[in-house]
Amino acid sequence: MTNPILTAGPMTAKGEALVTVEGRAGKLLGAVTGDVVEGRILHAGQKNVIVESVSLVTPSPLRTSTPCEALSGTRPCGGCALGLLTYEEQLRQKVALLTDALTEAEVNAPPLETVIGATVDAGFRNKAVLWGGLTDEGHFHFGLFGAGSHTVVKASQACTQTPDWMREVAQTLEGVMVTLSENLSVSPETFAHSLLLRDGALGEAAPQRLVSIVITSNDPTRTQTIKDELARVAPTLGVQSVSLSVMPEKTNRATGFENVVLFGEAAIETQLMGLTFGV
Repeated sequence: MTNPILTAGPMTAKGEALVTVEGRAGKLLGAVTGDVVEGRILHAGQKNVIVESVSLVTPSPLRTSTPCEALSGTRPCGGCALGLLTYEEQLRQKVALLTDALTEAEVNAPPLETVIGATVDAGFRNKAVLWGGLTDEGHFHFGLFGAGSHTVVKASQACTQTPDWMREVAQTLEGVMVTLSENLSVSPETFAHSLLLRDGALGEAAPQRLVSIVITSNDPTRTQTIKDELARVAPTLGVQSVSLSVMPEKTNRATGFENVVLFGEAAIETQLMGLTFGV
């Protein structure tokens, strides 16, 4: 079958572009709205088609001229579905995505006209979940998964949306996990599960920052060793709250956790529309 030439339509929330392939609805991987690409069909079902871009024929005028470093390379970061579009186009498409989601959920909401953009062009992420794992080179790293994979992308810490303090905390804890792994004679990805980093101040003068560390361990001695070392490091991370969650095994279920506050308060405060919430 000859590879079709396709024009990418609107983006989905997962970063695929909508296309029509031989009269059927399809999703195009590796392209942004307005791109003309040569596509290779990966899956052809009765109702939809999955296609990947194998070459860019004509780049879209909506492509940003300054893409994030983490979105380049053979395994791009999967943390930003619209990152290759200009920021103005990202905001426009977010309005469309949210409108479609509300319509599908049958929510009777007033029409959305615009999305309020960030006041700065970098470092405006206020929440990140970074996963522990090995990069393609075999090094332990806290980062985001690559697009369409469960492999951690080292370059994801270079994401322009991620503020410096999150990167610094992640890099410090990477070193701690590697040292612990050497002392425990196990690979770090076997127990270092993930990090949740949260900025509750949303750009206010006095930041409220939280770090939640998740590990996997069913060995009481190993768990105590990890807990003691993280408790020692926690006050040096420069945040207001550090907690530890211990899972007996890797699971998506939020049960059987042991939760311990290592430093500071159990929660931070954030304000939204004049209301104060605990996080």
